Amino acid sequence: MSELINNNDKRVDTLAEIIKGLKEGKDQTAVKKKLAELVRTTTSEEIIAMEEKLISDGMSVGEVKGMCDLHSQVLGDMLNEKVEAQTTSGHPANTFHTENMAIRDLVGEMRELTGSITESNLAEKLPGLRELHEKLLEVEKHYARKENVLFPYLEHHGVTGPSQVMWAKDDDIRVLLKSFRNTISDSAMTFDTWSAVSKSVAREMLDQIEEMTNKEENILLPISLKKLSPDEWGRVHRDSPRFGFCLVDPGTDYIPPGGVQETESEPAIAGTGAAAS
Repeated sequence: MSELINNNDKRVDTLAEIIKGLKEGKDQTAVKKKLAELVRTTTSEEIIAMEEKLISDGMSVGEVKGMCDLHSQVLGDMLNEKVEAQTTSGHPANTFHTENMAIRDLVGEMRELTGSITESNLAEKLPGLRELHEKLLEVEKHYARKENVLFPYLEHHGVTGPSQVMWAKDDDIRVLLKSFRNTISDSAMTFDTWSAVSKSVAREMLDQIEEMTNKEENILLPISLKKLSPDEWGRVHRDSPRFGFCLVDPGTDYIPPGGVQETESEPAIAGTGAAAS
């Protein structure tokens, strides 16, 4: 057992050193290759431990956040911990998962539409783009539920990385969503303006939203399923409707444990999330 713990600690230390290499300006391709080799034998718990170690070693949340996309890309489907296979339709983790699949589909639709816009069809395509973007704004419900209902239970179990790093990334996405909405709402928008915003805002917005679904599927939800008790999941289920659901309705097969009381209190957020400050 001690050997296993030592091996886990060594992988966490190695992961942290690899990510720090990016900060020091090492070649990203080489760093990504080395990271991919190590991630093949890494659990979701170790990824979160890596983030927490970087922060405890003095790296700011902003710096860790800036490196999230790279190790999220590397993770891809390599962390073979599938949420759907471990949960029942309507279980809060299953609902987060189903929403993520819908978010990915919508991101794909928006990518296809934004890529088809030309100077000659801009006026024709804008109404459809606005409609898709209004749907995409529903990710706020997903993020708010994650931050205010799920994160407190993880923090209660000593898992603080997601509420620090993911919340900061969520806030970046919120800024991009608002900026994009303000631009496409302008009825006098020119094609030059559209060209600029499609490169500087739209692409980044869609990439970041998709990367967040990867991080949730491969890291957040697996670690949550390991840490939260059945009663805690029951309370997450109880408290989720007040924040709403994103793009899909929750399933109905999940039955919360009978011991979950309507008046039972939840653990309080420790204030580590970016939006909490």
